Amino acid sequence: VVFNGLAQVMPDLSDLSVPALLTSWTPSENGFKWTFNCETGVKWHDGYDFSADDVVFSLWALMNATGSQFVGYYQSVYGNNVKFTFENGTSTTMVAGDGTRVGNITAVDATTVEVWLPELALGKPYGYFDPYLLTFANNIIPMHIFEKIPSAQWTDSVFNTGVGSTIVPGVGTYFGPVGTGPYKWVDYDPVTELVQLQKFNDYWNRTALEAEGLFEVTDYYIKFIADKTPALAALKNEEVDMLDPNYMMQIDIPTIDPAWGKVLPHEGAGRQEVGYNNRHPIFGTGEDTPLGQSDPTKAAEAARYVRTAFDYAVPRQLIIANLLAGFGQPGATPMLPTQPFYNPDITARAYNLTAARIYLGKAGYAVPGPPPMPTLPSFILGMSSPISGTYTDEEGNLLVDRELWLMETTDNATYETTSEKVGQTTTDLTGFYSFTVTPPGTGTFYYYLYDREAIIGTEWKYLTMLNVTSFQDALGPLFDLIVELQNTTDTLDSQIGDLQGSVNTMTIIAVAALVVAIAIGGVAIFMARKRP
Repeated sequence: VVFNGLAQVMPDLSDLSVPALLTSWTPSENGFKWTFNCETGVKWHDGYDFSADDVVFSLWALMNATGSQFVGYYQSVYGNNVKFTFENGTSTTMVAGDGTRVGNITAVDATTVEVWLPELALGKPYGYFDPYLLTFANNIIPMHIFEKIPSAQWTDSVFNTGVGSTIVPGVGTYFGPVGTGPYKWVDYDPVTELVQLQKFNDYWNRTALEAEGLFEVTDYYIKFIADKTPALAALKNEEVDMLDPNYMMQIDIPTIDPAWGKVLPHEGAGRQEVGYNNRHPIFGTGEDTPLGQSDPTKAAEAARYVRTAFDYAVPRQLIIANLLAGFGQPGATPMLPTQPFYNPDITARAYNLTAARIYLGKAGYAVPGPPPMPTLPSFILGMSSPISGTYTDEEGNLLVDRELWLMETTDNATYETTSEKVGQTTTDLTGFYSFTVTPPGTGTFYYYLYDREAIIGTEWKYLTMLNVTSFQDALGPLFDLIVELQNTTDTLDSQIGDLQGSVNTMTIIAVAALVVAIAIGGVAIFMARKRP
């Protein structure tokens, strides 16, 4: 509300390039040249006139002095060797990187700016200039103020903090930011963290807005509330009239009573994305991947494999369900569904760790496969066993916060009628479930998951079976071994008569030691399995 951009977006996103400080923008020379025509009669909040110089200066500042996160983006469009020329003929040049992509931004007169773009790729300039770039991070700042302040001081100046005051030589005294927007800065109270803005009566578009019944608020207050919970409380208590969408209140929508709050969905207004450093030696250039090291000509290919693996490993639908309460859709490109050139036929890769493993393997990485299902040994009565896993539907989608019953039966043919409930749990945010079972007797026990919310016919899911024996039965083979050893001893006795006494004594000691060792070992195993 304090600043204007070159163009603006309609609130309902029906138009993404509505004229603002530019009345028009026209391409020529196959898109390499753009002519900007500036709005006339525009005043800065301090009374100075807006001109084409302000546009040139603001683009220079954005690419050279502000430390903006969009610097690299703008340099990819306008160039990394750009000459900025002002109406009086003075100029300055910004050079970054290798400086091979030459561009020019020139104030031809007070109301006209010419922009020459460098080649971006395949003999073409940047192709999405209109409408996205014109409304993207394009707040125009006053040259008559900032040209007199070293750029290193901008961040801490009153124009950025709103705290205190400053004198700009030859211009005036200021207490906060200065723009061309519909509201001008009045004050900031650091104690209450409250900003006061006031209707700017000299706003260039005032007449048109008032004709539409808009622009009726005289004093506009903005309060900084860092956390969402107190922000919602302030709305409920009528301390504020509306909340900023940056609070990400999707999961809180069910808690908002229409008596005190109204939710205004704004679909397609934002995205969450993962960005890649294309100079990274593994997922950028690929030179440090095993494939890239063994065959440098395939390094870029290996990097693509790694990025594809990352893509498969992102559980988009799970993120949307748990962090956005379902308000969203998986993204496949940086384009939003509300933007021009969005292609609905390009869909996101499904969450698939097996596919991710395959692509990492293509990049040369030795990726272990999923752990094999454990082969459960015969259980001794009294032992306990964990049963866990990840719960999905028939299409492989993770099911979170789902109540599951663990059912136990000894008759697998009639499990639906003979099973008994022996456990209950709820899946976590990753669909994970876990039980611990202790079979009540000997024999074979079968375990199933039962999902009361599942579609009819899919409520039951087989998990595993346990063969349970008694401790005495488990030691049966050991007793047989002792008998066999005794028989062997008897044979030796008949063959070695004169050493019979000594052999008998040694045999008794050996057998006793063996029995003790077996018993201790059995108890140790039993106790280990009993531990939760």
